[in-house]
Amino acid sequence: MRPAKFFMLYLSFSGLTYFWRLIFIATAFEPTTDIDIINIATQCLMIFTYLALIYIAYLRGKYIGKNYLMILPFIAGLFDLMITTVLLVPTVMNVTALCIGLYHKAEVRESEPVS
Repeated sequence: MRPAKFFMLYLSFSGLTYFWRLIFIATAFEPTTDIDIINIATQCLMIFTYLALIYIAYLRGKYIGKNYLMILPFIAGLFDLMITTVLLVPTVMNVTALCIGLYHKAEVRESEPVS
């Protein structure tokens, strides 16, 4: 996966995690809202979003030779889904995955001697 494609996909899906939380908070204050149904729907959307982030990080990690890259969105998802009051950890994990995924040294090829 190319860096630009990785950047756009990862940034879009990580932005969706904040969007789902915002929608949940906005609908929770409406008087006719069943909070349990909205919470389950939000959790399902978050799970699918984090699965997409893990897959995107897996593809990029495989491409650049950093197979551990998919662990970062996995940890972010665990903190975002289980410990919802700590917003800093998922943000740091997603930014770290984005930075590691974008940083890739080009391999220097030695030129063959001219005979």
